[in-house]
Amino acid sequence: MTVTATLPRIQSTITSGNVEALADDPTSVTFTVGFKYLTTAEIVATRTDGSTGADTGLAETTHYSISPSSGTSGTFTFTVAGAALFSADDLLTFTRKMEKTADTFDQLSDYAQNDALDADTLEGNFDKSIMISQQLGEEASRQIAFAPTATFDSSASEASTITGTKTARANKLLAFDSSGDIQADQEIGTWQGAWVSGRAYSVRDLIRQNDTGAVYICNTVHTAGAFTTDVNAGKWSAVIDAGGFNVKLTADVTVDTGKKLITPYKLDLNGYELENNGTVICAELITGDGTVTGSNGVTESGPINLTDAGVATLTGSETFTNKTLTAPKIADAGFIADANGAEQLVFQTTSSAENHFEMTNAADSNSPQLAALGDDTDVGMILNTKGTGSYELKVGGTLALTIALSGGNTTITGP
Repeated sequence: MTVTATLPRIQSTITSGNVEALADDPTSVTFTVGFKYLTTAEIVATRTDGSTGADTGLAETTHYSISPSSGTSGTFTFTVAGAALFSADDLLTFTRKMEKTADTFDQLSDYAQNDALDADTLEGNFDKSIMISQQLGEEASRQIAFAPTATFDSSASEASTITGTKTARANKLLAFDSSGDIQADQEIGTWQGAWVSGRAYSVRDLIRQNDTGAVYICNTVHTAGAFTTDVNAGKWSAVIDAGGFNVKLTADVTVDTGKKLITPYKLDLNGYELENNGTVICAELITGDGTVTGSNGVTESGPINLTDAGVATLTGSETFTNKTLTAPKIADAGFIADANGAEQLVFQTTSSAENHFEMTNAADSNSPQLAALGDDTDVGMILNTKGTGSYELKVGGTLALTIALSGGNTTITGP
């Protein structure tokens, strides 16, 4: 038997029609193993998930069968278990894997001196040698390799050799050093924190540029001068442009006196007018066809300190003037204080409350009202004093009626 130059690797895509046919009859869908094999055990069948790219090895007899047992070509047939694994767009790959013991190939024929030479045995060994060469060639064709025209300071073998111990290579990237040789001892970059003028930097150092908050990677060994000059000279490249996000106006905007418009991003006027009579702070202002008017300019600050900008979370006492509160929530036992901070009106919470007070103001010549309302048909009102304190009703500031409890008796007295 001769061995042709066919590479021992074949891929087929599973179609939706294949899936439907497999569901009806797994044996109705077959694939051709189009290269020579000495035994079916040499055929490696693999399923690649069309969505995730994950590989699943298939087992002969469990997932498929191949006939004949050896030959220049074979027919691959699914079993029920094998057919159930596949979905549309999955890949089915056949490769040939010659037998190995450990990391070596075996030649098991023992030719005796002056003995008869069996032609089939000899041809079988020649076939196996060619198959091994094809297998190694096919595997080599899928490796990273240098082109024949590539140049090196040393040699191709040295440039492509990964050095270092297992510990030194752990969690590192595969990259090329300054000589163009491959290495596995470099992380994405070495974080150096905020950029500092006059500091010595190495290739792949990562820094934060303070004016914008952007992250840069060092391209060449140098001692930092003026940052803009170094960037323009190609010594740094932006990795994360913190000012790269834009806030675009969709209409003319006016910032009144005492008001603030603050964004940590670039502010794009987008052709509109920004009238600033208060404070406008942004990472960068993009005017384009837009205009800035008003009594104040715009501060382009890069990263914004929200505390300095006056928009940090409120933690102290604040004064609200002419503000409208809609359904504000007051914590249990929370209170409204007087000008000195003392409790003036305390709110206590009742679980699953249904009834409540309602205060209504009044027009001229009418009296304001305090009413008891709620979900119940009849809602009373409780006025409760502390201890033995009495009720005092006044008219125009003059005591008109006193209601007190003494010795279990209620007394009502006038002035």
